Amino acid sequence: MLDMEEQVYIAGRSRYGGKSLREIARESGRNFRTVKKYVECEDWNEGKKPRKKRAEGLEPLKETIKEWLKEDQKRNRKYRRTGVKIYNDIVNDKELNKLLVVGKQTVLNYVSQCKKEIYKKNNKTAMYGLHAISEAQVDFGAVLIKTASGVEETWHELVLSFPWSNAGFVQVCRHETKECLCEALQRIFEYIGGVPLRILFDNMSSAVVHIEGNGERKLTEMFMRFTMHHGYRAEFCNPDSPQEKGNVENKVGYLRRNYLLPPPKVESQKDLDELNQKLLEDCKKDLMREHYIKQE
Repeated sequence: MLDMEEQVYIAGRSRYGGKSLREIARESGRNFRTVKKYVECEDWNEGKKPRKKRAEGLEPLKETIKEWLKEDQKRNRKYRRTGVKIYNDIVNDKELNKLLVVGKQTVLNYVSQCKKEIYKKNNKTAMYGLHAISEAQVDFGAVLIKTASGVEETWHELVLSFPWSNAGFVQVCRHETKECLCEALQRIFEYIGGVPLRILFDNMSSAVVHIEGNGERKLTEMFMRFTMHHGYRAEFCNPDSPQEKGNVENKVGYLRRNYLLPPPKVESQKDLDELNQKLLEDCKKDLMREHYIKQE
C-alpha cells in the first residue's frame, strides 16, 4: 500500500493536473491498476483510532517560551527561532529540561499559538486582490467561553470565509487540533450544501506537520484524507504572512465581536452543538449586509 503522500500525489495529478491514468502511471512508475485505484477513490476516511491522551504540564515553561518569542520579534523574520529550535533549546538546557514533562508536539502547538498572538500586530497591509467565487480562506481565532463552573476559558473559533462575497461561517471548538479542524469544516460544508474548489490555509499545526527546506508542506494524514474526500484544493500562505488571507483575518474578529460577546455559556456537548447551529444561522442572516466593496 502506498503512503498517504503518494496517494494524494497520484489523485492530484488527475484531479488538478488533468493527466490520464496511463500518463500518471508512467510518471510515477506505479502499476496502472494502482493508479486507477487512487484516482477513482471516493472514500478517503480510515477506521477510527483511539485518541491519544492530551499531555498537560507546560505551565512552568510558558513564560520562558513567551520571552524567547518576544526577543525574536525584534529580529528579522529569518533569524527567529522555529518551534523545533525552541523545543531543542529546552531539552538542552539542564534547568529547563527538568520542567519539561510534555511531548514535543505540545511544545510546538504552544509556540504556534504564541506566535499568532505576538506577531499578529504588524505593519503589513492585508492583500485583498481578486478572488474567484469558488475560493475560500480558513483560520482559527481565540474566543472566551463561560463553562459550567462559571469560569471564562479560552476556546477557539474556526472561520471559513469567502472573499468574493464576504460571507463567513464560524464554529466554536475546544482546541485547535486536526480533529477539531476537520469536524468544524465538515459541519460548515453540510450547512452551506457544498465545498469550495480552493481553500487557503495558514501553516496551522492541525494541518501542517512542518515545512520542508524547499517550501513543501508535510501535512497531517487526517488533513490529507479530509481534503481528498471533499475534493477541494488546499493551498498555504507563506510563513508569518497573515496578510495573504486578510479576508478571514478580519472575519475572525468581526464574528467574535458580533456573535460571541459576551462570552456564551457552554455547560455540555448539547450546549456546544446548539451554539454552533445558531452561529451558522446567524452567519447566513449576516449575508444580508451591504458588501464592503460592492456597496450592494
